[in-house]
Amino acid sequence: MVNEIFDQTDQRLWDPVLEMARKIQLDETCQKYECLLEFHHDNHLAVDVSFGILSSAALLPKAFMPIWWDLYLERCDQVDPVKTLSGGINASNARTQYRKRNTPFSCALPDYHYLEFDLLKSPICLGGVFQSLDIVETEVQPRMLSDVLDYCIAFQETPKRTNECQQMLQDIFESLGCPYWIGLMVGREDMVKLVFQSSASLEDIQPSFWPWFSSDFRTSYENAMQYLSSLENTSIRCCIDLCLSKPSTHPRLCFEIFPASQAKESSSWSVLTSLKKHFNLKDDLILKIRDLYINLPRGVKKTPFSHIYSCPQLPFNNIAAVLSHYKICLEKDQPLKLKTYTRVVSEL
Repeated sequence: MVNEIFDQTDQRLWDPVLEMARKIQLDETCQKYECLLEFHHDNHLAVDVSFGILSSAALLPKAFMPIWWDLYLERCDQVDPVKTLSGGINASNARTQYRKRNTPFSCALPDYHYLEFDLLKSPICLGGVFQSLDIVETEVQPRMLSDVLDYCIAFQETPKRTNECQQMLQDIFESLGCPYWIGLMVGREDMVKLVFQSSASLEDIQPSFWPWFSSDFRTSYENAMQYLSSLENTSIRCCIDLCLSKPSTHPRLCFEIFPASQAKESSSWSVLTSLKKHFNLKDDLILKIRDLYINLPRGVKKTPFSHIYSCPQLPFNNIAAVLSHYKICLEKDQPLKLKTYTRVVSEL
């Protein structure tokens, strides 16, 4: 379907995406397939793909998975496969979603993951495993979040963190709260990506947060947040890349911007237009993005009469593709980057 939606692109772009999709097999308990397409709008359009899967019900090619994967998966909390997973794990009814809890924390580590594949490398490789955190009891305390992180990286060959690094993490959690995702960036030494559910207001940032970072990082964060917090009809996630053995004072900083209505955004482009004005994005970049998404949103549903048409029969009951969100990437000594994401969901 994706090569039909984005029919104006070089069709060779989709060969590795379809190749990876064929390699991941889910058992019959899974009624929903989900993937996220990440578009890089540099000199040449490029795409990476992430698959949202119930990992315990998936048959994954061992050639792509880290050697510690099976042991790691055994320690995750088991999502009830009968429940429908729509838009990720829903923390509001997380108590009823788990068949078995393995973790001792007041948050759950579901065995539903996003697996991000780097299609720009040859051969294709796994770039990251994204672990969500669901609060099932009381708010998770910052000190416990450090223990949760240790639990997640237990099988990776990472140097022991210094007391200074432990304190830095606690100060980050006190200001930004509980991460929504922890990205275990496979192949990038001891790098983790912390994705926070909603960016804290500048008033929530504790004084102990800023000394860990450079003045340039603080300026980038404050300027971005002052603008993004004023954006109407959006939700914001803050992402920080951290090297656990040698944290940088100016780590890569990203903000994910989710329009409240993806369908409206695909026609009005109000959020994209605002991003263009504030971040001084080039006109041709905006035109390329709008042209790329010209066929979205898009959905196909199987009906009792689908068989009478000459086109190939869908293996799904329905499939839909929508613009998911934008991402602004701020990195030291690098030009600002804008990425866009498409969410594709199919139901059996």
